[in-house]
Amino acid sequence: MRATEKYELIRPILREEKSVKQVHKETGVPISTLYRYLKRFREGHGKIESLADKSNAPHSNPNWFTEEERSLIVQYKIAYPERSARQIAKDHFRKLKQDDSQR
Repeated sequence: MRATEKYELIRPILREEKSVKQVHKETGVPISTLYRYLKRFREGHGKIESLADKSNAPHSNPNWFTEEERSLIVQYKIAYPERSARQIAKDHFRKLKQDDSQR
């Protein structure tokens, strides 16, 4: 659903023309969803853009490789093309464990 459509759903609530329950009964949109739209709209300072869909993708992942690690893995793969991704990961993990134990 587009941001403008979400706004049209909550507009009667914002204008105090209808209650959340009335809009729910008329549209079939769950009450929790209507409250979520209202919250996002208010936290977005009344901007319709605040109702736009947001990505659920994580902004970071602790398991992602750094650029340096990625470069080393690519170099390793070029040097040992017969090694599978699983074998490279296993070797990489083994090397990390050795580095940690030497500290």
